[in-house]
Parts: sequence; structure tokens; C-alpha cells
Amino acid sequence: MKIGILGGTFDPIHIGHLIIAEEALWQCRLDSVLFMVTAHPPHKKSPEAPAEDRFTMVELALEGEPAFRPSRLEIERGGNSYTVQTLKELHRLYPGAEHYWVVGADSVLEFSTWQSPDDVIQMANLIVVPRPGFDLSQTDPKLQGKTHVLRTPEIAVSSTIIRARLHEGKPIRFLVPAAVERYILERGLYCVAG
Repeated sequence: MKIGILGGTFDPIHIGHLIIAEEALWQCRLDSVLFMVTAHPPHKKSPEAPAEDRFTMVELALEGEPAFRPSRLEIERGGNSYTVQTLKELHRLYPGAEHYWVVGADSVLEFSTWQSPDDVIQMANLIVVPRPGFDLSQTDPKLQGKTHVLRTPEIAVSSTIIRARLHEGKPIRFLVPAAVERYILERGLYCVAG
């Protein structure tokens, strides 16, 4: 069994996340993709929305997609979310599975700063999502043969853009799944202007 892991704050989840997961599933012939909702990312500022709201939005976005599954693993563990800890737990939960960690080009270029990077590449292959302005030729040589560069349509959408639009009272329709948009508006997340 080949399991992809797409980790993130999902603050909020958007169509770009779903496109990346679909391309990883197809290009790497994965059996499933886990959407790993981060509790506290060590390299980013704290998410705006609480973990439970972010997890619920992921659940709503994945409804009707059997190959995509939300995971509470990092939320339940609490504290900083480190890839190496999560992979150890996934190996315990899914013995014999091959794991493929989906990571952006910006993060893979900082791979040497990750906690226990040598352990990470022993436990998983990396699926790298290219990003404009990031030169993948500068990738850590240790990762040779352990990475697959994903070819995806370039969609200029991010959680940061969506939050900014909400702060300004602008629409987010079609940037997030309809169920996620309804949830955000009903819960008044991201200081939605009224």
C-alpha cells in the first residue's frame, strides 16, 4: 500500500491543496492521501483558526472522495508537529506501507533544518511541489533518488490570500469547496467583514 501524506495547517483548506493531492495520487500511483492537519507548525506562525475548525473544514472538503482521508494524528499528539514523529506513528499504524510525504519546494530546500532529516528519508520518499522562485537544483544531495517532483497546474491561490480576502470582506467562492465556504461564513472565521 502506498500512502501519501499532505501535511499543513489548512488555514483554510483550498482548491490548490486538493489539486496537489489529486496529482500526487495519480502521478505517484498512490492508494490514498492523508490530509495531516498540523497542530503547531514549528516553522510557521500559529494558525488563525483553532485546530478543530481547521480539521472540520478538511473533513468537509474531502466528503465524497474515498482516496482522501483527514487525519487528526498531529492534533491529538499536540505540541509542535514534526514530520519525523508523524512518520514514526504512521509506520506503527500502517506496517508495511510505503509513505510519500508531499512537501513544497520552499520546505524541501530547508530539509537539512528539519528535525532528524536522515530518519525522515529512511521512512518516506518526498513528493516535491514546485513553487515559482525556488530552484530545486539546490536540493540537499541526500535526497537524490528519494524525491519525485510533481507536475501540477499553477494555481495562484493560498490560505494567506483567502484569509486576506475574508478580512477585507471579499468573496472566496470557487477558491475553497462550497461546504468549506459555508462553514467559514457560518462560524465567522477569519474576521469575516459583515
